[in-house]
Amino acid sequence: MLDEPIINEIDGVKLNPDEIERVKAWKLAEKDLALGPNAEQLAQSPLLSGWVLVRIGEGVSTLHGDVSNHPSINDCRIVTSPVIGIHYVEGWARTRSRWYRLGQSLVEELEQEGIAIISPKEFGKLQ
Repeated sequence: MLDEPIINEIDGVKLNPDEIERVKAWKLAEKDLALGPNAEQLAQSPLLSGWVLVRIGEGVSTLHGDVSNHPSINDCRIVTSPVIGIHYVEGWARTRSRWYRLGQSLVEELEQEGIAIISPKEFGKLQ
């Protein structure tokens, strides 16, 4: 149980039960992030390889990558729920729904194969 009440309206607009559940999940994930992952949580977390962090809106990003050992889906390419924390050095990310172990990023995988990544901005400078 959370120490603080759950929001049931925003700016005077009442939230439906589904929206309230999303707010609860977000608050629990933020509380979880503040504690950080322990070794057991990470060991049981899905592995995300070939991943990129994609900003999908103002202050909202998701991870896109190849997942393995996910508890509810087969190994495949996924887009995660919104990311609320990520630690590249320690190799983990926390999304609204779960912890992920981070394998090599897509950029790292391509660099190992000798493939250079050029952003659209950089490409324009080359011409």
